[in-house]
This record gives sequence, structure tokens and C-alpha cells, in this order.
Amino acid sequence: MGTVNIISEGDNSTVICHKSQIGRHGYFKDNSELELEKSFIDELRSLGYKYIKISNEKDLKSNARKQLEKLNSYEFSDSEWENFYKDHLSPKSLYEGTKVIQENSTIDFRDDSGVLHNIKLIDKPNLPKNSCQVIEQFRDKGGKNRYDVTILVNGLPLVQIELKKAGVNLQEAYNQTGRYKKESFGGLYNFIQLFVISNETYTKYYSSTIKDKAFESKNTGEGIKPYKFASCWADQSNEHIDDLASFTETFFAKHTLLSILTRYCVFTSGDNEDRELLVMRPYQITATERILSKINSALENGGFGKGMPGGYIWHTTGSGKTLTSFKAATLAGQMRDLYKVVFVVDRQDLDYQTITEYNKYKEGSVDYNGNTKTLKNHLLDTDANHKLVVTTIQKLSRLLGDKWKSDLDKIRNKNFVFIFDECHRSQAGKMHAQIASNFKSSILFGFTGTPIFNSSKEVINLEGNIVQGTTEAIFGDCLHSYTIKDAINDKNVLPFSYSFCGDSSKKNADLNSPARRGAVVEYVLKNFRSKTHYPAFNSLFATDSIASARGYYEEFKRQQEGIDPKERLKIALIYSISPNKEDESDGEVSENDREFLRRVVKEDYNSLFGENRDLKSAGDDIQEYYRDVSKKMREKQLDMTIVVNMFLTGFDAKRLNTFWVDKDLKSYNLIQAFSRTNRIFNEKKCNGVIVSFRDMEDKMNEAFKLYGDNSNAVRDIVILRSYKEQMQGYIDKDGKWQEGYLARLEDFRKKYAPGKTPIGESTKKQFICDWNEILKERNVLSEEEEFKKDDPLAVGECQSYMSTYLEIRDEFEKISQDGKTPEGVVFEIELLSQREVNVDYILSLIGKEKIPQEELENFLMSNLEFRNKAHLITEFASHWKQGAQAPFDSENIRRIFYDYCKQKQEKRLDEIIGENNLKEDKTKKLMKKALEEGGLSRTGKEFDAIFPAKNIFDPDTAEEKDRVYEELKNYMDEFMIPA
Repeated sequence: MGTVNIISEGDNSTVICHKSQIGRHGYFKDNSELELEKSFIDELRSLGYKYIKISNEKDLKSNARKQLEKLNSYEFSDSEWENFYKDHLSPKSLYEGTKVIQENSTIDFRDDSGVLHNIKLIDKPNLPKNSCQVIEQFRDKGGKNRYDVTILVNGLPLVQIELKKAGVNLQEAYNQTGRYKKESFGGLYNFIQLFVISNETYTKYYSSTIKDKAFESKNTGEGIKPYKFASCWADQSNEHIDDLASFTETFFAKHTLLSILTRYCVFTSGDNEDRELLVMRPYQITATERILSKINSALENGGFGKGMPGGYIWHTTGSGKTLTSFKAATLAGQMRDLYKVVFVVDRQDLDYQTITEYNKYKEGSVDYNGNTKTLKNHLLDTDANHKLVVTTIQKLSRLLGDKWKSDLDKIRNKNFVFIFDECHRSQAGKMHAQIASNFKSSILFGFTGTPIFNSSKEVINLEGNIVQGTTEAIFGDCLHSYTIKDAINDKNVLPFSYSFCGDSSKKNADLNSPARRGAVVEYVLKNFRSKTHYPAFNSLFATDSIASARGYYEEFKRQQEGIDPKERLKIALIYSISPNKEDESDGEVSENDREFLRRVVKEDYNSLFGENRDLKSAGDDIQEYYRDVSKKMREKQLDMTIVVNMFLTGFDAKRLNTFWVDKDLKSYNLIQAFSRTNRIFNEKKCNGVIVSFRDMEDKMNEAFKLYGDNSNAVRDIVILRSYKEQMQGYIDKDGKWQEGYLARLEDFRKKYAPGKTPIGESTKKQFICDWNEILKERNVLSEEEEFKKDDPLAVGECQSYMSTYLEIRDEFEKISQDGKTPEGVVFEIELLSQREVNVDYILSLIGKEKIPQEELENFLMSNLEFRNKAHLITEFASHWKQGAQAPFDSENIRRIFYDYCKQKQEKRLDEIIGENNLKEDKTKKLMKKALEEGGLSRTGKEFDAIFPAKNIFDPDTAEEKDRVYEELKNYMDEFMIPA
């Protein structure tokens, strides 16, 4: 780790300076959840929270009235209160409640006399004026759920805490809050902003609106698993505050909690229910407050100087710098004495990406500066609502040149804040000198994941002195650091697996020879599916020059010519073809290079995606192409993009997991490039995969040491153990032997026989936990092609264990529906998906008679996607064999299969309609829509309309609807066939 001078803050910060300041350490040490709850509430009372007994909606509503009257110094009449409650305090969803708290917390209200009042739900500028209360065991209207502890702010429930006794898996508490949201939240509880979960030893917090995408598409296991985004609390030095007692004293300090709720949450823009509340992490809050403190201090002490260095934030790539910079910029923009906050990026594709992200955080917060003239107009705009400007360093440099000098005369003496993204790339002293000469009162901040600690370049600093071009020399002191080691420890980014594919003894080999290039491409095509968990993720391939990138593109194209077009990898090529040297990122570009890329786009890219692009100019056309490639990589429409330098810094795509590299990288360039792969996505993505065709082991170790903690031990955190060590075991840094996969698998086999379901709930739970660990290990090891031959677990044996796992899951799901969820059970659904298993694969097994009927059934029962369709598919297999079909043809068997399914589907639906006396037309219309949309909703008029008219007070009506809903849901599970 480089030597940095980190600024520290005082006691007024939202995040505690040092963990040592906590008055109480350790645990409450209670034996039951009720005892833990009592101790927790006692601690809250000592922090100034008032404990009140409220257990139902009526009392909650009455208390809210008292607290809001007190806050606003206004007494509602009964009719006024009922109208206010109905119109403003009855959100229909968490989305509506969050929108009120975050965006509309001051409400215009007319009293009975017609007089207008501004009723505050929260006094955001004056936090001490807000009342904080705590209640316990609140019961929902139906009496199905009770919520452990709830924090009321001015009578409104804003934070719900779920407690578990020590030893219980914390994810169980997370799952429970998810069930509350789905089953019973309503009324005032739709104002909940945050959840806190704890098993006394570990405590986390997260937003109430986080989307459980893995749950929403549980048949595929696709999507982000939100539990990964539950955050740890920490001090300003990033030291965890995990135990509930310490967490309570710091996180639940009233100033801290209210600051998080009112200042450090961002409600994203978008369409209604798609919006999410993002709650910031402690390092993001600390960085934001240190920037704001620096600005305030400068303003209080005579204002800014000419390009005054404010400091820089060192937060590792992937840790959420964009959100931090957005919050710092928007809060700074609220300062009356500031004229503009200018966010500067170093490339046009990042300009567009940043603007897109900023406008996601707050719609319309910034405009796209298509050219220098537009940038000038935005800087001259005096509208206080347009304080935030995003631009590239190149456009800003042009604006500050001689051509536009006179246009800026009106604003030269106004207070400007400049925030530079990826500031390790914007080291030119010329840029800073331009700002200093054009803006007489300006302060500069930088954000970077990899600051420059040593540089051979010399630059002119803002005082006019020639200095070494380090980040500190340009921007000043480091205001806060959060390194790659911190982020991996916190599970905010993933570690890496690294493998070198080549011969390090051949130092003088021709790295650009056609034979070597052909061998590299052959290796990539052979290993692509295992490395990327195909089709789950995609990859970047980095080369050392445009010539090399072109050569690789042609070689991939040549080697894929003999492959079925449906099976070919979708590959794009990008490099800069701009004639403007300021925009250049990929070295010298010839006209031949430009023409080659134009031809690739026109002939290949357009053909892949049915488009009509033509890179006629190096301006808008090429920028639009870059943006489209970026979008398609994020959406996983591309399998690979070949690059030189573009996309190796700042590019953020969660579906990207593999980096093939055939170029020399070192120091900050290496960290930046590797970090394209380690964004969190789901359980299947457990690490970034680095495959290097040049030996960079030493440079990699040096880089991680520099940007970690300045010790060799950081490598063990950042880089996974080798394949051999993971398989066979290894001696750790403390000299202890750690068993590998082979030994753990052997222990598992001794405990559980394949095909035999464990007896008793505790044994079943242990089986689930043990198989989860095996699944996780297999997921990492399967990235290596040799694991297929090295794995001692036979396919049939693995399928047998998978079937048992899913059988127990089905059993526990039924228990859960009865409200009796077994404690400590977490199913790693995302790890169950079997790559390349789809309808066509299964039909090929049937058509080519490659699998006996019994094995086919076992195979289907072990597959999460096809388990509920096993009976249908095995019946079809018998039908196929008995029908003496023509020789196997994939299109023919597919058509026959879907015709067969349609007949069975229509017959089964007719049976359900007849057995339950449902309305035929309404039911068929409902199920057609449900199958097309992939989900059946039981709320709303469409579901109710399928039933004949009945007395709504008949107690059997609700029971009948529950039963029919389950039948129709099972029908969908059977007949909704994945592609």
C-alpha cells in the first residue's frame, strides 16, 4: 500500500472515527431471542429512544397523530386527521411509502377552514427535532406475523429489526423480512425504509425496497441475490462493527440513524415499482462527509483559491464510487454559496455512462453535453436547479482554450467545485493550470481506485512548481481510503482466480506470430464455456495493439467458421479510431485501421444483431457504436469483446466474469483491468476469472501489495488458491493444513448415501448445509476444464444428491407456507442451474435414444428447471419411442414435442376448469396471459373473475381460491417450458 496522509474527522461525523470509541464492546450474551430483544431495547432507551407499547394498527395510527402534531406544533381535528391519514399516510406499497419519505416528506395540507399548512413528516434540516420511539412484537392485521422491533420516527415505522439468537444463519433473518414484505406489510408499515438483521454476533442493514430478483425468477436461479447487498457497519478506518451491542451504540445513535435516513439514501428514478432505495455504506458516507467538510472549511476561511487542491478519495474499483461522487456532488450543490459542481471524466464513453448513472439516481439531475458549446451553455446557466454538470476532460480543456475565453468572463469569480473521476488518468498539469487561470475561486477533488504513488512524469502543480506527477501532488491529501482488500473482506467485490497459459521459459518468443495467436484462440474456444459458466457470463479479451486486436478478431472468425452458427461465440471488436489525439486511448491509428473496424461493424456486427450501422464518421457514429457494445456487454448479448485499452478502466458490467489478457500490465493498469470482472452478481459468480497468456505473476503480486495493505499476505485474500490446492488441500499462512475438495467430498459421501433421503429435520438441515458447501466448491472448480476428468463424483451420483436436495427443498417450502419455516435453512438455488441443459439438449437425448427412461427421469428430477416437468417429458419420451418416428431431426422432434405439450396442456386445463366449476373463457384468458408473462397473480379482478358468483362472506370462498390458485400454479410449473 502506498504511503498516504489520510485526513480524519471529528465527533460530528455520521460514522464513528474509531471503533475504540465505543463504550460497550462484546455481546449482550442472552440465551433466547426474547432476552436478546429486551437487552437491545434497553440499549436503545439508553440512547434516547422512548419505549412505548403498541401492538396493533389502531394504536400505531393514534401515536403517529400525536407525534406529528408535536413536530408541527399543530393539532388536527378528528376530521382533518382522518383526511390527512387517508390521503397521505396510507401508501399502498413500500415504493409509495419510500417516495413520500425520500421526496415528499413535507406535505401541503388545508385545514377545515381552508388554511394551507406545511406538515412535515420528518424535519430533515433539523434532525434533533424528530422524535424516535421503539416498539416490539407488532402484529400484522391478519395476525400471521409479528415484527421483533420497530423504530418509529415521528410515529412512522421507518426501521424494522429482526433478531435471531447466536448461531442462527443470518440469511434466515433476511428471508424472514422478505416474507414480511410479501405477506403482511401494509398501512403505516409501508413507510419502512431500512431493515436491520442480527444474530447477535453479526449484524447487517439494507434497504426495504431491494428487489429479490433471484426469488422472482426462482425457476432459473437468474439474477442478483439481494442478501449479498446487505451491508456491514464499520468505523471510518473500515474496521467492522459486527456484534449487536457495538452496532447499536454506533448505527442507532439518533444523529447517525436520522442522517442515514434523510441524507445518505438515494431513491433511484425509473418507472414506479422498478425504483429502488439505495442506502450508502459507511465508507461512502465517510468519503462524502470529508469532501463536504473540506468545502465548508474553505468557504468559512475566505473561499477557494485558484484551482485549490481539496484532496482525493481512494475507493477501490467496484466499491460504488459513482454513487459516492453523486451524493457528494448533489449535497455540495445544495450549498448556497456554490455556483456549479462539475464532474469530469476522462473518456466520452464514461461521460455517457456517468450521466446515465447520475440520472438513474435522480432523473434529470444532469444533461448530456454533446459538444463544447453545450457545455459552455450549461456552465453559464444560472438556474439553481442545474448546478450539476458532467463533462469529459477533453471538452473541458477545449472550452478553457482561447476560442471560448471571453464567453466565460461572467462566471470567472464564482465558486466552482471540480470532481475528477478516475483521477489517476487525468494527471496532466495543463488541465489543472487551465482551471486555475479560468476560475479564480475553485476547488478540485479526485476519485480513484488506483492512485499514482510514484511517477516518472513531471507536472506543473497549481502553485506553478514542477513536481512528480503523483495523485497527491495534483489533488492533495487522501481524504479516505477503501482498498481492494477491504472490499473483498466486506464481500462488496469478488476475489480473482488467476492462471497463466504459456511457457515462461520462452522469453524471446514472437508474441505476435500467427502460430501463437492460433494456439491462444484455440485455447479460448476450448475453455470458454467452463471459464464463463456459459451461458451465464461473458468476457473481455485484451491485446497490446490495434494490429494485434485485428489479428485476433480474424483468427477467432476463422476458427469458428466450421462451427454451427447458433453455437458460435458472439464477438465484437472495439478500439479508438478518433483522429483527435486528446481522445486517443489505443495508440496510433491508421486509415487502414479505421476502415477495418468500419468493415467489421458493417459486415459482421450488423449481421449478428440485424442492424444497419455504418461508421462513416469518427464522431457520433463511432461513439454510438461504443455505447451499443457497452450496452450489449452489460445485457450479455455479446460473449466477448476484443479491446486494446478501452473498457479496461471504468467499464462496469456485472455479467462480465472473465478477462483473457495478452498484453503487459502492471501497477494501477493491472488492478483496473482485472477489476472489470469482479462485480457481485449472483452465487454462480463467485470470483473474477483472469487468464493470462503472458507471465505476470510478479507484477500482479506487486500491484496487489501496493494497492492492498503493503504486505505479501494480501495476495491470499485477493487471489484464490490454485486448482491443485483447492482439489488436494494446502498449508495456510498459520501453518495449518486445510483440506481440499477431494477430502471434503469423501467425508460427505460417508455421511450421506446417494438416493437415500436423510431422516429427521436436523439431519436434513445438515445435509442442505453440507451439500451447499460442495456445490460452492464445484462451482469454482468447474471453471477448469480438467475438473471434468478429475472429479470423482459421477454424474449419476451427483444427480442423486441433487434430487435429494430438491426433494427436501420442496418439503421445507410446504412447511414454510404453513408459517413454520425451519431455522437455519438456506438453499443455494443459483448454484443448481446446469449449464447448457435446455429443451433442445433433452430432446436430443430422447431422439437419439442416448438415455434410458429411468435415467432420464432421474436426470430431470435433479434439474431445478425441469423437475416439475419430469412426468410430462418422460411421457413424451415413451410416446416418441412408440411412434416409430423418422430418423432424428432436431426441428422435427421439437415441433412434435410442443404439439404434444399443447394437447396435454389444453386437456389438463379443461380438467381443472371442470373439477372446480370455473368460467371457461375467463380462465383460459387468464392462463394464456400467465404463461406468456411467466407468472400468475392472484390479486386483482382477473383472478376473481374466473369463479362463479358466490356469497363473499362464505368462509369456504377464500379456502377455495387458495386451492384453485395452487392447482393453476402447479399447472404453470408443468407446462411453462423454458427455451
